[in-house]
Formats: sequence, C-alpha cells, structure tokens
Amino acid sequence: QDPLDAAKIVTEWIAHKENDNNNTKKRQRRRFLHALVNNAGIGSGGLVDWLEISTYKLNMEVNCFGIIRMVKAFLPIIKSQIRPQD
Repeated sequence: QDPLDAAKIVTEWIAHKENDNNNTKKRQRRRFLHALVNNAGIGSGGLVDWLEISTYKLNMEVNCFGIIRMVKAFLPIIKSQIRPQD
C-alpha cells in the first residue's frame, strides 16, 4: 500500500464520520487537523562490514523518506486550514 494513501484514508474517514454526525444532528462546527504525529522508526545497526546495503536502504526508507511522505501527504490538509491574518 502506498504511504501517500494515508491522507486519503483519513479524509475519507473524517467525511464518513461527518456524514454519520449529519444524519443524527446538524453540526456547523468545522473539523481541523491540529497535529501530525509522525512517529515511526526502525533500527538496524551494526558494524559497516556486517550489514548489507539493503539494511541501510530500509532504514532510510522508513526513518527518513517515510517521514517526508507523511508530511507531503498531510501538508495540503494543514495548509488548507490556514486563515488569513486580519
């Protein structure tokens, strides 16, 4: 599964919950994404001559690029919530 689908999953879940709420009672309150907790990581370590390049690639894929993917996935949602300053 593509990590960028995470934003789609969350927005669909929010829309589903809002539809449920609208069916039971009307709500005028807008929902906001207040924070993104981007807490994932793996640790595989050892001496350089012990580890394969694939181990380093996996560490970078999760610990570095995974964080970047999540920020890129949710940044449009966060930016859309910015209100202009008066």
